[in-house]
Amino acid sequence: MIELPCVRSRFFSALLLVQGAATLVTAQSSNYVWSPVPSLGPVARYSHGLVWDRNNRESVLFGGQSNGSFLGDTWTWDGANWRPKMFAIAPPARAYPVMCYSANRNKVVMYGGTSVMGGVAAWYRDLWEWDGRDWHLVASNGPALGYGVAGAYDSQRSRLVVFGGLRQSGSTWIVGSETWEWDESVWTLAAASGPLGRSHHCMAFDSTRNRTVLFGGAGIGTGYGDTWEWDGAQWRCADVGGQVPRGGACMVFDEVLSRCILYGGGTFDTNTYKWDGASWEIAGAGAPNANWMPAMTYDSSRGQSLLFGGVANNELDETWVFGSSAQATPYGSGCGQPLLAMAPGHLSLPIIGRSASVGLSGIPGAIAFMALGWSRAMMGPFPLPMALAGFGMPGCDLLQSSEVAALPLIGAGQQMTYSLAIPAWSGLIGQTLFLQGWAPAPGANSGGTITSNAIEWRIGSL
Repeated sequence: MIELPCVRSRFFSALLLVQGAATLVTAQSSNYVWSPVPSLGPVARYSHGLVWDRNNRESVLFGGQSNGSFLGDTWTWDGANWRPKMFAIAPPARAYPVMCYSANRNKVVMYGGTSVMGGVAAWYRDLWEWDGRDWHLVASNGPALGYGVAGAYDSQRSRLVVFGGLRQSGSTWIVGSETWEWDESVWTLAAASGPLGRSHHCMAFDSTRNRTVLFGGAGIGTGYGDTWEWDGAQWRCADVGGQVPRGGACMVFDEVLSRCILYGGGTFDTNTYKWDGASWEIAGAGAPNANWMPAMTYDSSRGQSLLFGGVANNELDETWVFGSSAQATPYGSGCGQPLLAMAPGHLSLPIIGRSASVGLSGIPGAIAFMALGWSRAMMGPFPLPMALAGFGMPGCDLLQSSEVAALPLIGAGQQMTYSLAIPAWSGLIGQTLFLQGWAPAPGANSGGTITSNAIEWRIGSL
């Protein structure tokens, strides 16, 4: 029998024997961190659009400015690599577009932005959709709000909400204070007043409280540090000045933390903040180099925010992620026909004090099991992965050390779920656990069993 280190033995006891018991030790500090991701991709830029495409499980970047030029390129990020996208029809190059994801249509939506044509500023009023392969022009008669507009998608009411913007009327510059909504077919003026007119502010939709949150921005010769919330009918000032006034920041809603996350802007404040509906607090450690006009989106499949570009002393092409150190990373491959496959549960990372889950699909019969192990490198004296062809399971591999080998899954049919309550014990932070599913499959092979890919859990905290 393999002897586990003391902390790991206690960990297994905590996980498997006292689930639901009293809290052991609660971590007191946030474990959210910024991490740079080395990756070649888009050229350095700022004032671009960036949004998470939930349907295609990738982030989509468009446009921006670089070295005085306006850009019209499209890139996608899969969690590890940037990839340029090519297509026959593309939106005109622009900066400051509003980009959101329409949960109702499962499409990325892009509205407005600005460029320069023949030496004259052009304010775009068009609305485009991205389906994962191509851009499609949906409407060209949107409100003429100028540039520096901000927006968010209200998934509760299926509306794109936009506010503000800076535009020129003759020799006069005007900052807008109108709220417009796109209901997937027409634009409607939802409110003519609310927050003071501004541009270069940021907005995000809090799906826990069903509120569109607006922060900061700039007026004519002034900056704002106030926070407002839109409930679909009216604006409410939620915080007068809990933040340093700034424009050019970015904000997303973190679905794991259930908080809006704010970073950057035209100040020397490089902290990252979280908004709970009542007050702002420091959200985590470290900070990217970019501070003005980067773009950020929330990747719900990985439970982390993605940030690209922006300006510090110069334009940057850096990629950063922000989130809990908790991770759920698939590796290896399964076997069987259909393939036995395992995926992390949606918004279900291994965070102390919460339950983490995985889903198993392609189950051939009425039962399936989960194996847990401490290692993905060794099974006793044998290296992993270990081919199981010698056990009558050709094409199948053992991918973890199986200290616990047969925990039953819950569900019925070809899809089942395994959940594990992680005790609120700070000593678990940083520990790793490896999961692999398996299922009886009479007739699939002489061993009568198939295995799934595996998932590495790295335990973290909020």
